[in-house]
Amino acid sequence: MTLPDPDPASVDALAERFWESILALHPTTATFYGDERYADRLDDPGPAGRAEARALMERTGAEASAIDAAGLTTEERITRDMLRVIADLNIEEDDQRLHELRVVDQMGGPQQLLPQLTQFQPADTPERLEAFIARLHAYPAFMAANVEIDFIRVGIQTGTTMLALARTERQLREWEAATKAIANARTALFGAKRFLSRLKNVGTGTMRELARGISELEGSISGYDDGR
Repeated sequence: MTLPDPDPASVDALAERFWESILALHPTTATFYGDERYADRLDDPGPAGRAEARALMERTGAEASAIDAAGLTTEERITRDMLRVIADLNIEEDDQRLHELRVVDQMGGPQQLLPQLTQFQPADTPERLEAFIARLHAYPAFMAANVEIDFIRVGIQTGTTMLALARTERQLREWEAATKAIANARTALFGAKRFLSRLKNVGTGTMRELARGISELEGSISGYDDGR
């Protein structure tokens, strides 16, 4: 039986709009959950992407708070309150600029994304392979946006420098390892002529941005040491 579309003002409709927006803003999350609509793109970690995510949270929090709890079922009240909590937490994370620490997270930083994609993104049909290759081509720009986040300078200003510095040193080792892994993968790809032309410049662009990131990390550590 087909259920009717929810009332646009209802809790369920708000939750549906919120989830659809989350999937559009976080394409890799969508792919992980089996939604292939955004399988050819990556998240935007830059200022525009973060601003769009914050606007979603502010809008969702305001809409959830405007829904009168009177007459809602228990499940609807829980959904409404969870939307408010999620929105508040994400706004607080943005206020605290946690993205500056995520970029140097050795467990979940941007250097981990490429190997993770190969584990959960299917490429077993021509259409899926096209989407996967398009996503690979987006990876250098994704890395470039992460490199642009000046976490050491901001860390000095906000007093989180030592934490950022410790993460930076670990991240430096991770990025160096990623560069070596990509170099090895490129060597292996030269034997796969069928895909080589499709993947042209992906490895080169990614290695270029990783090398720039490594240089920035080394400069940040050196600059901090010199300034003490």
